[in-house]
Amino acid sequence: YVAALYSSWTTIKHPINGQVVHVAPSYHMSYIFPRFETLGIHRSVAGDDAVLTDVLGLDVDITNNPQVISNFAVNRINPFVAKLGKFIVATQKTTYRKDDPLAEINVVRTMFKLDRTINAIVDKYREQDLDTSKLLRLREEITNVLSDFQRQGSLTRYSVDIQATPIDLKHNRANIFVYVKIKEQFKTMTLNYDIN
Repeated sequence: YVAALYSSWTTIKHPINGQVVHVAPSYHMSYIFPRFETLGIHRSVAGDDAVLTDVLGLDVDITNNPQVISNFAVNRINPFVAKLGKFIVATQKTTYRKDDPLAEINVVRTMFKLDRTINAIVDKYREQDLDTSKLLRLREEITNVLSDFQRQGSLTRYSVDIQATPIDLKHNRANIFVYVKIKEQFKTMTLNYDIN
């Protein structure tokens, strides 16, 4: 499982009664994540595009304290900070191991979306009688999806391997392996799907 932690609570004006209220970081992330669905899931969910709206102030402002910001980074916490008159999400780390691709939120989001998309394609073939022509069509559909992700900048390289012996085909079984590289510096990740 992968999680992301954010700090700090913020002060905003209540949209209905106008009172000043304190809200948790999840309030802001609930509109920032959908914003990045339109910008591109591969983009970093931090920085100048991750602007908090309607914020009057931070309950704990660490903007001018590099040591605390560094401690947050070590502990994999994404702080909100002030920058040029606005408040932004400073980093996009997850609680995953820092040497792993899944340590970055945009990588996790890309992999989830890719997995859902490929799984939907594979599901269409689970109810069919398999033969080599259908497996070639399946491979082509998956490759088209991966090509779209690559064109959008979500991955750098990919390959698809479908394994099925004649006996597997007779029993409508196949193993699909999808290898993806999100960024060149990251290791290749494997998605595996079975039809049986």
